[in-house]
Amino acid sequence: MTATAARTLKRTFVSPNAAASFAGVLLLAYCAGIMLGPFLDGHDTYISFSHVEIWANALKAGDLFPVWTPGDANGFGSPVPFFYHKLFNLVAAALTLATGDVVTGFRLAILAFSTVMFYGIYRCAAQLDADRSSRIVIAIACVVSPYALVCLAERGAVAEYSAMALIPLGISLTIDLLKLEAKTWPAVKLLMLLILLALAHLVTFLAATGMLLIFALYLLWKSPARGMVLLAVAGGALLTFGVLIYVPFATWGAYFCPAQARLHGLPAENAVAPLRIFSPNPGSWFAWPVSALLLGLALQCWYRKDRRATLVITLGLSAFILLLLMTRLAAPLWRSTDLLDFVQFPWRLLSITTPMIFVAFAGMIEQLPPTAKRYMQIGLLTVTVLNTGGLLLHLERVFTVIPLGELRHEIPSTGPGPDAGGEYFPARYQGQLAATPNILAVKAGSILPARRALVEGMGGCTFQPVSQTAYFRTLEIDASCESAGVIRVNQFYTPFLDAKGTSTDGATSEPVHDVPFIELPLSRGKWAIQIRERTYLELVAMAWKEKFAQAGRD
Repeated sequence: MTATAARTLKRTFVSPNAAASFAGVLLLAYCAGIMLGPFLDGHDTYISFSHVEIWANALKAGDLFPVWTPGDANGFGSPVPFFYHKLFNLVAAALTLATGDVVTGFRLAILAFSTVMFYGIYRCAAQLDADRSSRIVIAIACVVSPYALVCLAERGAVAEYSAMALIPLGISLTIDLLKLEAKTWPAVKLLMLLILLALAHLVTFLAATGMLLIFALYLLWKSPARGMVLLAVAGGALLTFGVLIYVPFATWGAYFCPAQARLHGLPAENAVAPLRIFSPNPGSWFAWPVSALLLGLALQCWYRKDRRATLVITLGLSAFILLLLMTRLAAPLWRSTDLLDFVQFPWRLLSITTPMIFVAFAGMIEQLPPTAKRYMQIGLLTVTVLNTGGLLLHLERVFTVIPLGELRHEIPSTGPGPDAGGEYFPARYQGQLAATPNILAVKAGSILPARRALVEGMGGCTFQPVSQTAYFRTLEIDASCESAGVIRVNQFYTPFLDAKGTSTDGATSEPVHDVPFIELPLSRGKWAIQIRERTYLELVAMAWKEKFAQAGRD
């Protein structure tokens, strides 16, 4: 009877349904944790919630691509939505408005991107001819992988997580592009995904597109037709980035304090010790997948004739090269040019490396004999559960839990807002920011004037009351001047807001230059004042116009 029971247990253990059932339980536990679990006071948790609120206010006003938020920086306004990553915030804002609760909207947005990641890995595994059980196992293991959980629980880096979720689908679409005879539609889909990736997280977009470009150049030698198509896609994505993002960001960034981003250090300073990427510690951002990858690559010597081996080795070696770029071995590269400073943290490349590793795992597992494959699936899930448990225990010891009332503004918030380092303050404040020690701890807003009413009248001018607002696309002010005076709108005077006053007799007034805030000098009479937020495309056109004008002067 004991032998019979053992055989029954073994058959159950190695059956395809066993691993799939295990993965299903893990998936349910993950969903429950996202929807019901606490939020830790991680690196960017408060900031991420404040960004979602900015987009929710804009979306409520019918604006999909806001460029200015009037409530930040002590109420003087900020270009956060123009410069910051957009995709997660847009999705979370829509779900926030749909549910009426920012916490629920935030949780649902995480699940939405987790679903995208699951689907992308599942699709890649299917392209490697993995069976249904393997697809499910690999997909859930990637969703609950160490760096994915670190992004969500420890760092609060949901923008980077949304980009990480798109990477597996990008790999899958690239495989489609290289395999299928008809190239046009797969190429269009891959280009669209890369544009979404740019909206999700620019560092991830540039790293991923750069890798595609290198691969395309290699293919030009091996398979010119495929190389040309992939080169066109990568080049098209970079051209779109240059036209719609890089030039506008470079132009308008000069009006603010982008140097504040360096408070967190430069890439060479933030690179990790080489041995750290092999750390088995559950609290490690690298943990077990790196060691498992190297073991799997070594085993390719036995499976080099398998038709999956080429893709597995390509993905695995590419992932390992990216891992080395995160270490101090690559410090000379990071110091070689200032153009790489925007990366800040080399370990951000884990958002690309992690999905690549798990797609490689799918091919590695599929090379095994059936029984060994089932054992490997169960083993992979077991390691995932143990590492997840260890990571969560580690985070519980290190970080405090944020009361949900703070995130909903039911009680005062103790966390930083989106102005954390002051990089979105006008350039006139750069000196004060640089002279303030430990600015991240004291809050950058402390160097700004105290919060004031949105509109003020001076001299002989009065105005109809204007309520403080979380967001406006157009602000209309009716003013009456018994004698010459000034209407001051307490928003920073930048190209992001267009301000104009028109009197009943046809006279016009433009803002005074070289002052911090919008000040409109008015003569005697009745005036209609309009403060209009410029559109994203309007700022793009203005940036290019300024660039061409500068080129003409040079």
